[in-house]
Amino acid sequence: MENPYKYSYIRKNIPKLLKASYAKFSVSYGGYLHEKHVTETELVYNNLSPNYTTRLNLEYCFEEKQIITTEIFECDREDRENSVLLGYIQCTVGRVIHSGGELILPITWNEDIQVDRNTSTEVVVCIREDPFSKENIFIKMNGANLDKKDFFGKSDPYVIIYRRNERGKLQKCYRSEVIKNTLFPDWKPILICLDRLCGGNIDCELYFRCFDWDGAVGDSEDVDTEIDDLIGEFNTTVSRLLNSNENGIEFS
Repeated sequence: MENPYKYSYIRKNIPKLLKASYAKFSVSYGGYLHEKHVTETELVYNNLSPNYTTRLNLEYCFEEKQIITTEIFECDREDRENSVLLGYIQCTVGRVIHSGGELILPITWNEDIQVDRNTSTEVVVCIREDPFSKENIFIKMNGANLDKKDFFGKSDPYVIIYRRNERGKLQKCYRSEVIKNTLFPDWKPILICLDRLCGGNIDCELYFRCFDWDGAVGDSEDVDTEIDDLIGEFNTTVSRLLNSNENGIEFS
């Protein structure tokens, strides 16, 4: 699942006074070779302990390995094109969050620059949940006359809701419980954060897919869409759901 967070960085006790410095934040999804999301901070002048106010907005995906890298640069005033890499820090988003949202890490200095490497430089990275992402939506789903997928019985249906992430890939937002041996499932109500469901964009296309749990291996918590049969699917938006009447919307 995805939860919205903001990443920031504080550096203390720099071994030399910098004319100007800035940091570059990047998050890679699924490993080093995957696409990165990059943000550069503002310039901070003549400061041994810069605290950059620019934040990197990110979504924590517990199902993916997200590697976050912070590179620190020195430059002459506004001349970022000729900036020099001083060093970097690197860790995973999950490690920071599981450390209470704040972590002190060592900096890896650029071997081509001269600094006093004996100076104790504290690098503090912070990840905080976005306080403006608490708007929720209530969704109730049920099905009628679903296709029978099991040879000796009825279906064991469950629903997964997807949306496309910033890389154009389908991202799982929610999975319902499995209801066994029925063609008329009535799933538990959903209370879900809008940011998690649609990234805060109520016109974002959502993909509802209903599967029949195979049931051959494990329990109903261990679903596998590569094995389970697809019963049916439909697309809609939060905006359309919000504009429905008290009887809801029927999809077929």
